[in-house]
Amino acid sequence: MDQVVVAVVATYNRKELLCECLDALLRQTYRLYKIVVVDNASTDGTHDALEAGGYVSRDEICYLRLSKNIGGAGGFYEGMKYVQNNISYDWQWIMDDDTIPYEDSLEQLMRGYGTIVGTHPQRKVSFLASAIYLENGTMGNWPVVDLRRLHDEKIGWLEFADRGILKIHDAAFTSIAVSHFAVSKCGLPCRDFFIWGDDYEYTTRLSTYCAPAYCVSKSKALHKRINVGWIDTATSPMRIRFTYYNARNYTINTIFYNGWWKGLKYAVVRLLLSYRTIRYVKGCSKWRYEVLGVLSGLFSYRRFANFIRREMCDVIP
Repeated sequence: MDQVVVAVVATYNRKELLCECLDALLRQTYRLYKIVVVDNASTDGTHDALEAGGYVSRDEICYLRLSKNIGGAGGFYEGMKYVQNNISYDWQWIMDDDTIPYEDSLEQLMRGYGTIVGTHPQRKVSFLASAIYLENGTMGNWPVVDLRRLHDEKIGWLEFADRGILKIHDAAFTSIAVSHFAVSKCGLPCRDFFIWGDDYEYTTRLSTYCAPAYCVSKSKALHKRINVGWIDTATSPMRIRFTYYNARNYTINTIFYNGWWKGLKYAVVRLLLSYRTIRYVKGCSKWRYEVLGVLSGLFSYRRFANFIRREMCDVIP
């Protein structure tokens, strides 16, 4: 079954990785209809690099440069919105610029979809995720298995396990294909999340309110993130600053999907656990960002929740 697939890549100041990502997309054994590159106002000469490499002049590549950096969340929002409004498609395949898909990554995703609908022709799928590997050969960005059971499922998350396909609850924005049905029904990612937690919210929204989602293990992609091991947000200067968004966004997500009581409990436990970092990191400012993020999540919750509900106007009245 031929499916029209459009890739959406969000990038910021990583021109070498972006070119490597685009080369991998252009080598896919399953033809991509278009590749939409969303440049978050990069300052490292990304546009010049794309021009020099001949990417911008290719018919299958659409280059969108934003006027300011609005983070990965904003980049994916703008890219997916552009596709939704301007291109006829079946799937949007979204990823960061440091995701390098294998040559058959998309082919395996579509084969996985064929397996699912071949067994259940009427079943809708919200998104498909690849298995993500790090440069040291270990797996990363693990999707969460969905242990919930729908009324029409007999086996649940194990239904297609013998074919390497698992039903999942959420996944990171590193090689996931979102169906046109899902975007039409549940809208676009929360653009103001900026970074961290936006992928969890969006994929949870899709698997909860739209249709089942699946990880296709035969579809593999390489995630060339800077830190291959455990990411220590207490000692990395850049990530300490991003702790604010992490705390804010996950506080909002917990409240939205689990209620205020569990959201408040999450906030308190998170602050207590993060407090211990100041005992072994001299001058660590992470605690301040944790407090500011949690408070912002509590007090700005309504604004973000209203955005999500507006995106799901056909699902939630």
